Amino acid sequence: MNSIKPQKILLVGSSGFLGSALAKGLNADRFAVDFAGRQQLDLSKPIPAEFARGLKNKKYQYVVNCAAITNVEQCFNDQALSHNVNVRGTQDLLALARDSGATPVFFSSDYVFSGKTTPYLETDSRNPLTVYGQQKLAVEKYLENSFDKYLIFRTSKLISKDAHPKNILYPIIQNLAASKTSQCFEDQLLNPVFVEDIAEVLKSAFARDLTGAFHLGTRRIFTRAELGRFVATSLGYDKHLIESIFMTQIKFSEPRPNNNSLYCQKIEEALNYRFCEIEAGLPTVLF
Repeated sequence: MNSIKPQKILLVGSSGFLGSALAKGLNADRFAVDFAGRQQLDLSKPIPAEFARGLKNKKYQYVVNCAAITNVEQCFNDQALSHNVNVRGTQDLLALARDSGATPVFFSSDYVFSGKTTPYLETDSRNPLTVYGQQKLAVEKYLENSFDKYLIFRTSKLISKDAHPKNILYPIIQNLAASKTSQCFEDQLLNPVFVEDIAEVLKSAFARDLTGAFHLGTRRIFTRAELGRFVATSLGYDKHLIESIFMTQIKFSEPRPNNNSLYCQKIEEALNYRFCEIEAGLPTVLF
């Protein structure tokens, strides 16, 4: 009989793209995971006293927060709401985690960087161009200044082996299968990460009591257009269905970084882990 008690984890935002993948991936014998979707905890509102008491009483080892407004335009257009969720509500949740003895886990973004160099290290200067990036940076600084133990994971773009509207591969593959074109930026660099890999990283990080800030992503860096053409060719579709456009052709509400790529050697060495590259993951993609 296994006498080792499973680690107790609270996963907030379990109904979203990343959260649902982590809910599935963390389902293992050595973890006892509780889930809180938006119905249980809405970070746009003050955290209920009952929820706070429950968090403290259950003595979690980790509180993983996946709840956020990640639409960059929405963060700019509704700054009051996005600040309530991405900054105030998130900081309140992380403080409750700390005060209950749990290590908080925060998912940040490449958008904390200005997008002027390639790729970014964890220690590079942060100078966000967008409201979304500023909100993520505010929480990063809060953790750095007010917590002894924390985990910050920065990602570029999220992909999955399952169909999901927020999986950036999903609309491309759907259009390719229907012989429709997809417009993809020729001047935006990224190195995406499979959400399934993030679950594996969390399990290894928890086992090693890892703390600090880390980047997650593939070693291979693409432009969005290159990624689209690679996906088309790899799956046997016409790569000419990928139509190159440039970021200057789109009227964004605020400047966007051109370089969204992250250097991920730190986490690879800390966990002796290699992220699944696009070419290895594509054959198992389910659409």
